[in-house]
Amino acid sequence: MLCLNKVNVYYGEIHALKDVSLRVAEGSVAALCGSAGSGRSTCLKAIAGAIRPRTGTVFFRGVDIAGERADRLGIVAVPDERRIFAGMTVLENLQVTASLPEEYPARIETVLRVFPLLRQRQHMLAGCLPGEEQQMLVIGRALLLAPALLLLDEPTRGLGPPQAETIMRCIPAINALGVTILLAEQNMTLALAAAEKYYVFAEGQVTEEGFG
Repeated sequence: MLCLNKVNVYYGEIHALKDVSLRVAEGSVAALCGSAGSGRSTCLKAIAGAIRPRTGTVFFRGVDIAGERADRLGIVAVPDERRIFAGMTVLENLQVTASLPEEYPARIETVLRVFPLLRQRQHMLAGCLPGEEQQMLVIGRALLLAPALLLLDEPTRGLGPPQAETIMRCIPAINALGVTILLAEQNMTLALAAAEKYYVFAEGQVTEEGFG
């Protein structure tokens, strides 16, 4: 589904990604592991079209999308900051995402099935949710866009171990919807528990890859 070949990204004179190559099979879950600043988030931005690689290719379903707006192609990115409407309820946060009103009731029901805690909290103000439930809401809003490929950047950032595990336990349910997932995660133990394939980043390079 997704294939990066020798992708190089620069921020000015800083060489942020160095000949990065990786593959993500359709229907799978893959993880980009490594410490902060290792290049994982930059890699996701290159896939999403937020950054144009200086060299290399980013193929999605056989088409080179390097530098293109990937959201038009079924790739939806969830950044590491939690963008919610704190003064709206959980349900209103989901409803405000709707651009196809006739399809959204069924999509919202799917999100509430994947995240049962959001069903329980659907009439609560989103700003009153604990961190892990806010993250569920952010991911739920992304799922309303019916992604073929979901990019999750640090989904457990700022969460304690139990809360982080709660988020990662939702990954199989999302994947079961037919959504391919590529996530960037510092906690390699959590990443390997969720992913079938992993890539370890260090200083902008893939230094190791394997199967979880």
